[in-house]
Amino acid sequence: MAHDYGVIIFAMMPLAMTQNALASIIRADGSPQYAMAAMLTGAVINIIGDPVAIFVLDMGIQGAAWATILGQFVSFLICAAYLGRSKNFRIKGSSFKPSAALLKPVMALGTSSLLTQLSIVIITVVNNILLVKYGARSIYGADIPLAAFVVLCLRVYLALIVVTCAQKVCAIFLQSIGKAKAAAPLSVLRDALLILFSLLLPAVFGVTGIFWAAPVADILAILVTVWLMVRVWKGLGQTAKTSKPAAVIQPSRKGMIITIAREHGSAGKRIGQLVAQRLGIPCYYKELVAIAAQESGLAQEFISNINSDENAVMRELYLTTDPIQRAIAAQDRAIRHIVKAGSCVIIGRSADYVLRNYPGVVRIFIHAPRSYREKSVSGQEWGDPHGYELCIDASMGEAVTADMICAYIDRLEEK
Repeated sequence: MAHDYGVIIFAMMPLAMTQNALASIIRADGSPQYAMAAMLTGAVINIIGDPVAIFVLDMGIQGAAWATILGQFVSFLICAAYLGRSKNFRIKGSSFKPSAALLKPVMALGTSSLLTQLSIVIITVVNNILLVKYGARSIYGADIPLAAFVVLCLRVYLALIVVTCAQKVCAIFLQSIGKAKAAAPLSVLRDALLILFSLLLPAVFGVTGIFWAAPVADILAILVTVWLMVRVWKGLGQTAKTSKPAAVIQPSRKGMIITIAREHGSAGKRIGQLVAQRLGIPCYYKELVAIAAQESGLAQEFISNINSDENAVMRELYLTTDPIQRAIAAQDRAIRHIVKAGSCVIIGRSADYVLRNYPGVVRIFIHAPRSYREKSVSGQEWGDPHGYELCIDASMGEAVTADMICAYIDRLEEK
């Protein structure tokens, strides 16, 4: 029966794996409802198809397999149909060309889930082997403990399943905020402990020790998880306690909108603030993030960290997720609202790109020699000075640079 069922199921495995990958892509593209509908449709077909194929059509165990792959195939077709209406990408022939640059962030993002899936397989194999081994030494024999495993699972093995779920959720949470180094070991912590105790406890308690290995592993895993989450949460809390600028758009006079992009270490932020002071207009840096957070309901730290180096490894996938897209959209709206209030200086946050088609916008890029910048920053990716109306070497001094920008703005406004 296992052979009859397995041959049919394995024949569908490539499409089933592709469907799972497509479902993840669809969720990352901002359409989780579509992905859920595709998976639910396949599940309903499977649930209804099993009794029909097994009993009505009298196909036995093979009928169950055919019902399963029918549901998987329908889910695959629904997911494949999405590719023609995707929001952030289009499939081309070149999309199927292997790329090490793309595989690296994919592996970084998926390592936690990969380890979780592998651990499930390992646990199943280890438990089956141990149940037969220690069952043969008991009064039940080799087969009965293996068959009765499902019954005892409900009472002992799965006694703390809620704790298991909470521990996995914490691992996924850490993964989603870019802390992959903590998420990967946490995702397999419970399963690693389960394998360890499944090997140790039966030596003392016999075959029932296999069942009790799960709740023991759950308790230890959740204790470690709580300790780690408290540390992470405190770190987020300390960030939240730092002074936050008011989410207020300041009225200003009519005039130029100045966007300032800068290389790391070029004092671009300070120069921008000096320019705003001398021109008597508002300056927006962290204030822009506060306005975007107020409009979107997202945390300021979340929006501010969109471009942080912590997520650089998985940047391409990270930036396509729905929460990040919401944050970027909120930031864009905040920039456009700020511009309506009048002349101002906007530092960073891709304002030069957002306002690329707006009239009366002066895009400035602040740069400096590497030796000057490396006094405060090193090992960073530097910007490209192309595409700006004005590029200034900041090594001449902050005040002089600010004066030059003000003179340039005055000349433009005179025109």
